[in-house]
Amino acid sequence: MCIRDRLTAYREGGGDAHWFARASLARLVAARDRDPLPVLRRLVLDPDPRVAVTAAVGIARSGRVHEVLGLLRHVSPSVRQAGASAVARVRVEPAYGRLRSMARFDRSPRVRWAATLALFRLEQPEADEYVLAALLSREPAVWAEAIAALVRRTGEQHGRDVRAWRGALKRWREAR
Repeated sequence: MCIRDRLTAYREGGGDAHWFARASLARLVAARDRDPLPVLRRLVLDPDPRVAVTAAVGIARSGRVHEVLGLLRHVSPSVRQAGASAVARVRVEPAYGRLRSMARFDRSPRVRWAATLALFRLEQPEADEYVLAALLSREPAVWAEAIAALVRRTGEQHGRDVRAWRGALKRWREAR
């Protein structure tokens, strides 16, 4: 079955109503279509972040760095978030500088946090302090996600104790 037949089946079967079908479409188009950008550009605007990130990863895997950089400059915060996640997953090195800027200066707190997590996943040392600062956030979702990232990185458990986590990160870096 060619891509066009699959797209027809997706639309006629009501696939556009389900996030997992849209995310699967993004993955399929990225892997099989000779020109995936028209579909992926539309899917990266999806309101469900799982779909948007999958589409952004597809764009990044296509090797089109300028398109990824465009996602990081997009007017929509959700697109910038998806782009940051894609940079971390695919390791698009030319975008690291933009991520650093986003982590500190983006207008949206959600985008700043997404860029921080992306830098942390990329093992960029400057992200350590940003993640440690997130432990003091008033937003439970932010500090919980910071703790989860720190646990994944170090294998240790220190709750919201910034000093203990700083030591854990130092030990982790020295062991590398």
